[in-house]
Amino acid sequence: MAAESYYVITFSSTHAALAFERFALEAGINVQIIPVPRQISSSCGLAGRISKSDFDKVQKLCHQKHIKFENVFKISGKKSIKPVKII
Repeated sequence: MAAESYYVITFSSTHAALAFERFALEAGINVQIIPVPRQISSSCGLAGRISKSDFDKVQKLCHQKHIKFENVFKISGKKSIKPVKII
């Protein structure tokens, strides 16, 4: 059985990650705050994990609430990590 794909959003600060979590939960978006995976960055920090189905909602929310994020990565399985181009 293949692992489900999901997205990881990285932020420049803990404050931004926590603000993102608060706004996402208020908007009814399921989000988990997780440590930034080592495959993405060796620095400490927090990231938001969201489902593939919530990706468009999250992009709109970040734009509306002026939430600055660094990068978005699509995670597929245990080893496939791809940056996502945001338009």
